[in-house]
Amino acid sequence: MRRIVLVGEPAMDEASEWLRTLPIGGLTVVAALDDASLESADLVWLRRAVPAKPRLTDWLHAGGRLLATHRASAVLSDLGVEPAFPVAIPLPTPLPAGFGLAGFGPHPLFSGLREGAGAAGRRWPAPSPSSATGSSCAS
Repeated sequence: MRRIVLVGEPAMDEASEWLRTLPIGGLTVVAALDDASLESADLVWLRRAVPAKPRLTDWLHAGGRLLATHRASAVLSDLGVEPAFPVAIPLPTPLPAGFGLAGFGPHPLFSGLREGAGAAGRRWPAPSPSSATGSSCAS
């Protein structure tokens, strides 16, 4: 079972509540990556911008898995995973009823979702306009 570190606000939102409903080995919520014990984590979900410090790079090279969403997605360019920094895109207001995730092809990130292709109807709190930079994952 995966041990997850969620980096964001300590009194997180629905994301931490949702993670607590999953069959995981444990969840640690911290405000900053420096507050996290990476050695005891299988997956780090970054929800705020962090620098690509050697500690994070070493953990990834040792087999750690990273999910970077919101403003944190910029770390993938710093790590050399993506050649370009993410670009903010405007989201429609209000969000259409069918607005959600879309994945193409099998990927563990979409495991359990409708045909592995989409998840509509589940609405996370909208990120602030300054944090709507997209989502990326690296493993």
